Amino acid sequence: MFLKRVIDRHGGRVWAEDNVDEGDSSDIRLSRKLVRNQFLAHCINFSTSLLLCINRMRVFKFILMKEDDRFSSQFRKRQSVIENMPEILLVEDNKYNVEFILEALARYNLTDKIKVFQDGGEALDYIFATGKYSGFDTCEKLRVIILDLSLPKVDGLEILQRIKANEITRMIPVVVFSSSAEDRDRMESYRLGANSYIVKPASYENFINAAAEIGSYWALQNIPP
Repeated sequence: MFLKRVIDRHGGRVWAEDNVDEGDSSDIRLSRKLVRNQFLAHCINFSTSLLLCINRMRVFKFILMKEDDRFSSQFRKRQSVIENMPEILLVEDNKYNVEFILEALARYNLTDKIKVFQDGGEALDYIFATGKYSGFDTCEKLRVIILDLSLPKVDGLEILQRIKANEITRMIPVVVFSSSAEDRDRMESYRLGANSYIVKPASYENFINAAAEIGSYWALQNIPP
């Protein structure tokens, strides 16, 4: 550079370094001849300060680029999560019933739009975006919750009560799909706000047909709020 050539020619020495982790460093040694020339010395000091300023700007730009990359990565991750959010939430602990319901929903190509939970505790974490689901609007695309009553950790009636008591989730349709034909379970489900109560048929064919109709109506025909 011009500044270095001038100082070297008059027996001096100058250099500057920048390090992202440790900051900038510089050194300048002037010959006696240059020191006696005050005007030239002032010019050299000004040029050195300018170089340090430029180096600091380079470091600042690097930090801004890193922050921008981090923000873009978080945004892409969030968009991916939103795009993969389900339209149907199935809360059912019996693995055979889960298989039958998925088979039924395949009639209408709905199997890639469903998320399954086999215990009430994790289902609540997902619905209310707590625990490992914290920070995401998990119900953004949800059209219906298919809910069994007999569940481990938290039973279906408590899940239903919490969904319908919350201002954010109360409008999500909940279909109780239970093996219980007891009047008390049916009446309590409706009292808590269930949108439908369907008893699971005993025969395989009727079970598949009932599950398919639930998926067809609530995911494809019903217009949500």
